[in-house]
Amino acid sequence: MKKVDVQGIIEAGHPKDFSRNLSEWVFWDMSFSKSKSSGLILPSGEEVTTTWSDACGKVLLLASERNRPLNIMLEAPLSFSFKMGNPIRRNFEPVNYEWYRNAGAGLAWGAGLFLLEISKVARSKVYLFEAFITNANKTRTNTRKDNHIRDARLMARHVSNDNTELLTNTTLPNSMIESSTKRFGLDFGIPPVLKADKDTSHE
Repeated sequence: MKKVDVQGIIEAGHPKDFSRNLSEWVFWDMSFSKSKSSGLILPSGEEVTTTWSDACGKVLLLASERNRPLNIMLEAPLSFSFKMGNPIRRNFEPVNYEWYRNAGAGLAWGAGLFLLEISKVARSKVYLFEAFITNANKTRTNTRKDNHIRDARLMARHVSNDNTELLTNTTLPNSMIESSTKRFGLDFGIPPVLKADKDTSHE
């Protein structure tokens, strides 16, 4: 297997200059759970609703065999914001839906564990993007079982749309922001964020 620089294999994606070709993307509406509640779309177009562990395995295998760059969009916190040493919301997060609260904290752990593993096996560059999907009342989605794959499809639709813009200024005044795994030795920068409202037209 090709030797790589672990610290350089994963990077934050570019907010503007990114591929619109879905065959270069993984979209993962992550759920850090043993239940089949992760929605995953692979570059082949395969869609699956599965467990966190199985989704990890599929993406890790893909990255270990792929000899060209891979873009990964996760619906999970990929950056942490702090003020005076304490966690604080990022500027796009509604109050009470911050990265460190409730489901967000679990997703942050799940994403961090996955990223540490993929940094060990990826053969080519991996570019990271974060998705933050809300519904009409600004709460996180996935109240229905099939919403996980629907949210992954929503990410894909936005990426393939030439008019989609990603957020880069995600901090509040007088706060700091860092990679979610920086304190564990893996600093990949601050991924841009896709903030999208859930499409409820077919529910």
